Amino acid sequence: MENNNILTNFIDSALEIEEEMGMGVYGYYLDYNNWPRDLSKESFAEIEKMLKVLINDTLRHEQAFRDLKDKIKKDE
Repeated sequence: MENNNILTNFIDSALEIEEEMGMGVYGYYLDYNNWPRDLSKESFAEIEKMLKVLINDTLRHEQAFRDLKDKIKKDE
């Protein structure tokens, strides 16, 4: 039981980090206005594609952590 609590706390911390990285960090850079004014629209479109990959990866990580947390709760 104690090991499950340790794992759950670890997962909660990991989820918090993933959530902050997702839209908190990457999302900020999806706004064209947060970039230098001389950045071309074409360059921004490329950056945007890469950021969306990172955001989608983060969402998958979050789901994996939630699934693991659910599994731990079922095993208690």
